Amino acid sequence: MRQQTEIKKRQKNTPKRLVLDSSKILIPTGIFSDRTLSFFESLVKFLKEELKLKYSEIGQLTNRDERNIWTLYHRSLKKKGGAPLSIKPDSLGIPLSVLADRSLSILEVMVYYLRHELGIPNQKIAELLDRSPKTISTCYQRSLRKKQALSDDLNTREVRDSSG
Repeated sequence: MRQQTEIKKRQKNTPKRLVLDSSKILIPTGIFSDRTLSFFESLVKFLKEELKLKYSEIGQLTNRDERNIWTLYHRSLKKKGGAPLSIKPDSLGIPLSVLADRSLSILEVMVYYLRHELGIPNQKIAELLDRSPKTISTCYQRSLRKKQALSDDLNTREVRDSSG
């Protein structure tokens, strides 16, 4: 709720061209426990309804097109029938800036962040996200492979550029 007031004050007192700081917006992991919505639908619904952000602002913050944000939000409304998100009380906050990484899926980037950056074991992540430990393990391994492939690709490009 404090985030919402902070964002509202910032919107009133700042020029429209100023972008919100996505590293200061924390997303509770508890919003992702609703299995009727995809991870991204839950994220968009949270940002739209709880933080009262516009589609364009959500698009900027998540590094996505605002038309996709509109579609995801309206799909979540159809699935939930307008009911609000339920947020589990034992949630952790993940910086929104982490979820803007387009190289991984939302689930993969969350699992990577929780495991790699915060050192939380798979079992606890599975409880936080209401998924099986096997799913969490698979997502973590997949995220490591994707990160390694990106790193290898960047290294190959640097070698090619420096020799050319």
